[in-house]
Amino acid sequence: YSLAYQSLEISPGNYQISLVVKDEHSRIGGKLTRAMLISDYNKESLTLSDIMIVSRLTTTAEGKSRIVPNISGNVGTEGDGFFLYFEVYDTTASGAVTLTSKIYDQAKELLRESSREERLSTARTQAFMTVEAVKVGGETGPLASTSRTFTVRWSDIPMSITDLSKAVEQLRYVAQPSEYDFMRDATTDAERKTRFLDFWNKRDPDPSTPRNELMEEYYQRVEYATKNFGHFIEGWKTDMGMVYIRFGPPDNVERHPFDAGNKPFEVWYYYQFERQFIFVDDSGFGDYRLRYPTTDLWGRIR
Repeated sequence: YSLAYQSLEISPGNYQISLVVKDEHSRIGGKLTRAMLISDYNKESLTLSDIMIVSRLTTTAEGKSRIVPNISGNVGTEGDGFFLYFEVYDTTASGAVTLTSKIYDQAKELLRESSREERLSTARTQAFMTVEAVKVGGETGPLASTSRTFTVRWSDIPMSITDLSKAVEQLRYVAQPSEYDFMRDATTDAERKTRFLDFWNKRDPDPSTPRNELMEEYYQRVEYATKNFGHFIEGWKTDMGMVYIRFGPPDNVERHPFDAGNKPFEVWYYYQFERQFIFVDDSGFGDYRLRYPTTDLWGRIR
């Protein structure tokens, strides 16, 4: 990756920021657009900036802090913990303040809480906090607050997987019934993860590397099917999703959306497998069903 910093001064308000990256050789590019709120830090005597999750914190020879931000928001790979960076703006030179950090799960249950004293020597104070601490009580309420959402993901499982139970369910196209039931019957998340990884470790094309390329490819197909073939049900559960996940992108696609006297249909060709699949949209609402072959991938009559 390439890490770059860019700073500019703008007035408080709501903005939209866009970043465009283009490869000059292939002419392929990407664009990311996000909404951004710039708060007015002069409205109150004590305010806090947004929170930045820091992946790495070092100190230069001049004694200045150098930070590498965690862009993705995933802290699951930060083995020894991580830092939170923010700034405190104080117009009254109030001296010492108590900084308290709280971490909540998706159900809004408090997981961890830490607190420490910070002396505000200037109107703008840079602050770093770690997430590990002991719970404290007796506070009367914060004078200023800010928040940031982050995620914890497994380093040995593709980033697209956010629900392990669903990831197991999505194996219905390749797992044997006994393997599928074995993973689904796990009683804890830890046990389910172990069984899930055992399933994929047996199919790792190159066990000498930390990556499991086959697992990554499979869930890339699941993600694509989910985004592109969904209508009344999730895309990976559709007939098109089933074929795409099993065989990958077709070598050629014939689309017939407006043929006279026929319902919309598509023909997918897989030359390397000497197979073709015909999908027909009987409803007219994009619900393409597998018409040929007349059996599904398990040999059941459709």
